[in-house]
Amino acid sequence: MAKKSIKKPIKKSKKAITTKKHKVTSTKKLAKQPLDVMFIHSCLQNNFLMRVDPCASFVLEGVLQYLGAEIFRIELSRGPKSLQECRTVNCHHGA
Repeated sequence: MAKKSIKKPIKKSKKAITTKKHKVTSTKKLAKQPLDVMFIHSCLQNNFLMRVDPCASFVLEGVLQYLGAEIFRIELSRGPKSLQECRTVNCHHGA
């Protein structure tokens, strides 16, 4: 009786191919986090010294997010140089 030859699978190298990592900048990293609705609500309540409808806080938050996004979009359309100038002047609307 002849022996059956068992073929072993060829082991591939587990060494991963490393590539040079590039720093990726995306608009999500540059954009600020949205304001907290509860923070807006407490500010409104403290300034008006009376009860503020919570819906007003949500509306104000939406308006502020929209304005911030529009300003950021305009700055991006001007080019990366204007965003860099914005950072050096200590302006807070671009980054």
